[in-house]
Amino acid sequence: MSTPAATFSSRGANRSGAISRPIGRQARESELRLDSFGKVRLWQEIALSLLKKYTERYCAFRKREWELPQLEYRDLAGDDPNLPTVREEPGEYGYRILVEKSRRDVVARLEELKAAIEGGALKPWAFQGLGAVWLLAGDRQHVAFVDPKGIRNVGVDDPKIRFFETIKEIERRLGDPKVALDSFIVSNTPSHVMEKLWRIGKPEMAARHIAFQEEDQGSYIGAILHGIESGRALGSGR
Repeated sequence: MSTPAATFSSRGANRSGAISRPIGRQARESELRLDSFGKVRLWQEIALSLLKKYTERYCAFRKREWELPQLEYRDLAGDDPNLPTVREEPGEYGYRILVEKSRRDVVARLEELKAAIEGGALKPWAFQGLGAVWLLAGDRQHVAFVDPKGIRNVGVDDPKIRFFETIKEIERRLGDPKVALDSFIVSNTPSHVMEKLWRIGKPEMAARHIAFQEEDQGSYIGAILHGIESGRALGSGR
């Protein structure tokens, strides 16, 4: 009888001194073979990791199942509690951002960003941790969620990777032709690494709205903005 392979996500050394496998590694058949009591701790790690992954997936599924009927798209007034504001001077509102005095570079870029927003114009910055992009083209609003992350330990069919499809389901459910929703991942894991792990090429990853920060640093921001406005996959023709 053959023993199936399993993936698990523990690191480091356990108390018995056995070295745990890295996150996302596939357990070899020899590690799952029932031939030594000394493998009990390893089997426990594998079982615990699989149970954790199952629980996370199940909770995410149930959470999404509950949230979807509750979602709505609406304009927020300036005094909406979802918009935390700080009043520095009469008639002036904005976000308070605390920055160390030594980070003059960050302060300069924030001042530049503030001036661009007030002037009604934006240009692509390489800010880390960008959460969302809003574009107005004619009378249509484009809202895109941009998630910078490493994807080495994420499966090709993981919900995080397939969120570009989920967000379109939400868009269809909202039913507002003047609102377009999108999502993109900016990966700091090189594409050649993911090609080996996922066994798909870079064009297929682009079709999943995945951009690569380092190797495409001169073009990925423009590609994302074009993808948002055109509604096409990354790398498609203009």
